[in-house]
Amino acid sequence: FVYATGGNNAEDRWALNKARFDAEMWYYRGNGAVEIVPDTQFNPGKYSDRGVILYGNASTNKAWTTLLADCPIQVTRERITLGPQVFEGSDLAAYFVWPRKDSDVASIAVVTGTGLPGLNATEPNQYFAGGSGFPDYMIFSRGMLKSGAGGVKAAGFFTKVWKLARECLC
Repeated sequence: FVYATGGNNAEDRWALNKARFDAEMWYYRGNGAVEIVPDTQFNPGKYSDRGVILYGNASTNKAWTTLLADCPIQVTRERITLGPQVFEGSDLAAYFVWPRKDSDVASIAVVTGTGLPGLNATEPNQYFAGGSGFPDYMIFSRGMLKSGAGGVKAAGFFTKVWKLARECLC
């Protein structure tokens, strides 16, 4: 789990705490152990062919560019781009998966938000629970926690060659 250290104090604290919480959930539910690594110490070669979960966004996580430069989903403070679509605000969050370009078998999962309200919106979802189903990407606002599906901005699956499909649940 690679957590952000390049944000403000609240963002960095969120990233570390969320990585720790998810590690505990993985330990409890999956009987698994995981390393929690700050972005400043992440070396892709040291973790070759291993899945990575990245916490934070391109503005806060220093490993983002190394791992996700070619991804059609980009998240910074106040903005998410999904191909040509742009979503703006500090209350947006996203989960997505992307293949590691340096591996034939490993992927990167991302837990991200555009600001502290968006980052906090990622907390209640149970992606380590058995039977939980998530698409390849899901972008939502903090409002989803109250309004349900109305807060989902976009969700969908990549094609077999990791391109955005023309159809998404936008």
